[in-house]
Amino acid sequence: MVDGFVYLNGLKKPGLGWHLFDAFGGKTPVIGVAKSRFASTPKGLEIYRGKSMTPLYVTSVGFSLETAKDVIRSMHGQYRIPSMLKRADQIAREIEEP
Repeated sequence: MVDGFVYLNGLKKPGLGWHLFDAFGGKTPVIGVAKSRFASTPKGLEIYRGKSMTPLYVTSVGFSLETAKDVIRSMHGQYRIPSMLKRADQIAREIEEP
C-alpha cells in the first residue's frame, strides 16, 4: 500500500504505486490511497470512510479496484484516513534526512 496513486490518471499513467509494483517484479499487488485528486482523476475512484464528506482516491494493480476499495474501507480507524496509513505518515515525517 502506498500513500499516492498507482495510476496518476486512473487509466495507466504510472504513479508511485506502479513503480513499486514494477520494482517487485510485478508479483506483489499494490493499492494506492491518495488524499487529493488530480485534474485528470476519473470518477469512480472515490471512497468515503467514517463520517467524512471528503473522499480518498483508490487505485490498484494486481487485483481489482473494487477489492482494493473494500480493503481500504475495512481498515481500522474511524476517520477518513485508515489508522495504519496515518501512523506510517507520522513516522515518515519524523525521519530526518541525512
